[in-house]
Amino acid sequence: MNSSASAALSRFFNDASFPIVFTGAGVSVKAGLLTWNSLINSMAGVMQGHDPLNAQIMKQCVRDGELTKAVEYFFLTSKMLSGDKLEFLRNSFKSYNSENISSIAKLPFRACVTTNFDKSIHDAIAKQRGVSAIDYKYGDASFKQAQWEEDLFVARIHGAAEVPTSIILSESQFKSVMADENYLQLLRSCFIHRNVLFLGFSFYDPAIRSIFEDLDRQFGPAVPGRHMALLPEGLSDEFFQKASRLNIELVRYDSSDDHRILWDAIENFELDKTKSSFTEGHPRPLGPAKNFLAACFARSRAKNATQALKESLVEGIVSALLQETAPKAISKATLLEKIRTQLGLNSRASKGIVDTALRSLTEERLCRKMKSGDSIVFAWQGDKLDEGSLDAAIGKLTASLSDRALIQQQWRFSDSLTENIPSIFIHMVRTRGWDLGAAFAAGRPPEPFQVKSIINESQFPISTYDRDRLLSLFLTMLQYPSEEESQILGELGRVSFALEMAFQAPKSTLLHNAVLPHRIYFDASVLLPAVVEGHPFSRAYQESIARLKKATLSATIDLKLVVSSVYLNEVISHRRKAEAYEREYGKGFEKIAQMDALYHGPSNTNVYIGGYASWIKENGVITFEEYLRRFAPYTSEHSLRKWLVDKGYEVVDSVKTSKYAEIYAALEKEYSASLAHGKTALLIEHDALQLTRLELEMEHGDRVLFVTADRQLRQMVSKIGLSNVAEGMVSNVGLVQFIELILGGVSENAGVTELLWSTKVSDKTAAMRSYFTSVALATYDDGMALAMSELVDEYADSSIKELKRQEMNLDVEEPRKRARAFQALGTLEAKYLNGMREAVEKLRKRLDEQ
Repeated sequence: MNSSASAALSRFFNDASFPIVFTGAGVSVKAGLLTWNSLINSMAGVMQGHDPLNAQIMKQCVRDGELTKAVEYFFLTSKMLSGDKLEFLRNSFKSYNSENISSIAKLPFRACVTTNFDKSIHDAIAKQRGVSAIDYKYGDASFKQAQWEEDLFVARIHGAAEVPTSIILSESQFKSVMADENYLQLLRSCFIHRNVLFLGFSFYDPAIRSIFEDLDRQFGPAVPGRHMALLPEGLSDEFFQKASRLNIELVRYDSSDDHRILWDAIENFELDKTKSSFTEGHPRPLGPAKNFLAACFARSRAKNATQALKESLVEGIVSALLQETAPKAISKATLLEKIRTQLGLNSRASKGIVDTALRSLTEERLCRKMKSGDSIVFAWQGDKLDEGSLDAAIGKLTASLSDRALIQQQWRFSDSLTENIPSIFIHMVRTRGWDLGAAFAAGRPPEPFQVKSIINESQFPISTYDRDRLLSLFLTMLQYPSEEESQILGELGRVSFALEMAFQAPKSTLLHNAVLPHRIYFDASVLLPAVVEGHPFSRAYQESIARLKKATLSATIDLKLVVSSVYLNEVISHRRKAEAYEREYGKGFEKIAQMDALYHGPSNTNVYIGGYASWIKENGVITFEEYLRRFAPYTSEHSLRKWLVDKGYEVVDSVKTSKYAEIYAALEKEYSASLAHGKTALLIEHDALQLTRLELEMEHGDRVLFVTADRQLRQMVSKIGLSNVAEGMVSNVGLVQFIELILGGVSENAGVTELLWSTKVSDKTAAMRSYFTSVALATYDDGMALAMSELVDEYADSSIKELKRQEMNLDVEEPRKRARAFQALGTLEAKYLNGMREAVEKLRKRLDEQ
C-alpha cells in the first residue's frame, strides 16, 4: 500500500503541468484541529447553556450523519448572541501545530485550494519554502483573482477563521456558495485547466461531498488522467462512484494508525530529478486558448466593430472545433461535448450560443449542415484551419520588425532569427491576453507590458547583445506603431483577452447578458483623458460611453454619467500646471509639447500637453492658448461644472458624514507608506468622499460603476473592508474591454491599441535612444535613415551625460525645471539632426559613386 501511494504521488507530480493540492479536514486534523464531528459537537456543547433543546437536536443530527443540518440549528437559535457564536468559531481554529503537516508544504504544487478555515497550511508553506503564499479567502473582493494568480497561493474556498462571518458550515450556506459564480469559476478553472490532487478528505467530510456533487452537476466528467484522489479504504461505494464518474483517478490506502501510510508517502516523496520545480520561475498558467487563437482572430477580422466581441469568439471556437475533424463531419452533440471538456460549459448551458454560431457559419458557407442517417452533422468547408488571417498578421509584424532592425540598427536578421520571431509575437499576444484578463478580473488597470520578460523566455539561442537589440525594436514598435501595426496589435490584444476570459470565466463571458449600470462615476484620472481633445484615449472612451448609452437606451435605462465635484479641483489643478509649463517656455511651446509627448508618450505626460501635442500633429499648429480656448474653455471649478453639464455629465456634491470619517481614516492608514509618492491628504479626501457616496447608493440597491485608472485604489478599498464597493469599481481599460466584449461598437482606430499594449521604459538610455530614433524617422525617409544607428547610440549616451551635468531632469513635475530640461534637450536634438544630416549626405555620396 505504501508503494502504491508513493507511486501515485510521483506519477501525479511528474505528469502534471499545473499541480494543485486540494486539502480537506484531514489535513487540519493532522495539525491538531477538530474533526467535523468534534467541531459540531463542541458547537452543540457551547449552545447547551443557552438553548438546550436545539443543542440536543444538533447532537442527534451528528449521530445521524446530518452534519450540515446540525449547524443550521446553531446559527438559527436566537438564545445565543451572534457575537458569541462568531467568537467561538474564531477561537476553535486558533491553536494548531503546522509542523505536523510540513511534509505537504514540501510537495511541488503551484497552489493549494482548501475547504479548511485555519492558516496551518500557510504557516507550513512559509516555514518549508521560505515564502508566504498569497492568501485568497472566500468572501473577500480579491477572491475572484485566485484563478488568474501566477504565484504560489492558498485559496480558502469556504471562508477564513479570522473572518468567521465568511465560514461555510451549514446546509443553507453550502447551497448559497454553490450559486456564487466567483466560487464556481475557481472550481471550473481548477477542474478544467489544472491538475488536482485531493488530500485529507473522507466520506464524512460534507465539504468534499458538496463539491463532488456540484462538479458533476456543473461540469460533468473531467478529461481522464487529469486529477487524482488519495482516499482511505472503507469508504462507501457511493462515494467512489461519484469520484469515478468525474474521471478522478482513485488511489486507496490503508487508513490505520492515523493514516500513517499516506503521511509516510508524502514525507518520503521526491520529485523526478528531470522535472523542474513548479514553484520558481514558472510562466503564466496559460490554458488551451492557444488552440483557438487563429480561428477567433479570423472571425473577429471578418466582423465589424459594431458587433460584440463575444459573438466572434463563439464562432471562432466552434469553427476551430469543426476544423479539428475536417474533412469529416461531426454531430452537434459531439461539438457540445468538446466545448464542455474545453471550457467547462455543460451542453444545456452552451446549446443556444452554439446553435447561433453554427447558423452564422452556415450562412457564410464556412460550414455545411447535412444529414447522416437519423442525425444532423456539420462539416467545415472553409480554408483548412483558416489560419491565413493570423499567419498573415504575424507575418506582417515580423516583416515590419525586420525592416525596423535594418533601418534603426543596420541589422539584418539571420534566417534562424526570422523563423523564431513569429513565435515571440504569439507568446506576446497570449501573455498579454492573460495579463489583461487578470487585470480585468481584479478591476485594476493592466500593468505596462513587459517585453523584456517575453524575450527572455524565448527558447532559441541568441546573444545578449542581440537580445538587447531585439528588445529595443519591440519597444519602439509598441510605443510608436505604424497604422498597420497598430491595427494588427489592437485586434490581437482584443481577441487574446476575450479568449482568456472565455476559458477562465465562460458563463459570465459567453452566456450572461450584460447587467447595465444606471450611473457611472468617473474620477479625474479617467475624466481628463475622456474630455481632453486629442488625447490618445479620448476617442476610445467616448466611443465606449456612446455605445453603452445606446445599449441602456434600448433597455429603457436612463444612464447617468456622473462626476463628484471633489474631482473638479484635480482637473483645474492639472490644467493650471499645463498653463504654467507653457508660460515658463513661452513662444514656440508647440515644439516643447511635442518633444515632451514624444519622449514620455502622449499618454504618460500632462493630459493637456499630450492632447495638444497629438492634436497639432494631426491638424496643424495653433498656440496652446488657442487650444485651451477651443477645447478646455474653463478656468475655475464653477465654469468646469457648467462645461461638463453641457457635455452630458452630471456633477454631484458629496457630504462629509460619520461614514466618510471612517473611510478617510482607513484609507489614510493604508496609504501612509505611499504619501511621499503623491497620494496627498487632499487626494485621499476626494477618494473617501467618492467611496462614501458609492457605498450609500449600493446599499440602496442602485446599479453603479466607478471608473478609475488608479492602480492602488481598488486594492485599498478591499483592504479596508468595502468589498461591495470594490465589486463596483472598474478600471479605465476594463470599461473599454467590457463594452467591446459584451456590446461592441469601438472602432479599430480609437486608440485601443495603446490602452492594451501600454509599455513603460524605465531605463533612461533606452528612452533617449527611442526618442532620437523617432526624431530621425520623422525627419528622413526610411532609406536615408539607414545611417542613424551609430548616431542614435552616440547621441543618446552623450545627451544623458550632458543633461546630468546640467542637473536637468526630463521627468521633473515642477513647470520651470521641466521647461528648462526640454529646452536643453532641444539644443541637443539640433546637434543630433546636424550630425544626422552630415551622415545622410555622406551616405548619398557613396551611393552616387556606386
